[in-house]
Amino acid sequence: MGSFLDIQDDPNQVSGTAAILRSMGTTFQSEAQTILGDINAVNAERPWGNDQYGQAFEQTYDVVPEGSDVPLRQVVDEGLGRAGEGLVTSAGKTVLAMTEYQGVDEDNRANINRANLQ
Repeated sequence: MGSFLDIQDDPNQVSGTAAILRSMGTTFQSEAQTILGDINAVNAERPWGNDQYGQAFEQTYDVVPEGSDVPLRQVVDEGLGRAGEGLVTSAGKTVLAMTEYQGVDEDNRANINRANLQ
């Protein structure tokens, strides 16, 4: 069963906007990696100290939160590690979809023109 796709705006404009979003996602990914590096550098210094309060903090930092399978520290690492990934992926797919849409649209136009000439 086929489906109908109606693009109200210029596909080039949609692609252009998606390309901007993809670029922003890539920039966001880079910035998130920088932040993650900064967090890991601070963590390596253990700024919370070795007193009872620092030790209590460190223990909670390594505890697996309720509803999770991994410690908080790992949640932060993984979350920042994937930051922006969805935006980059979906924007890239939008650019490809608009390119394919335009190709199909052009093919159909050519087929209609050929049929009209017969």
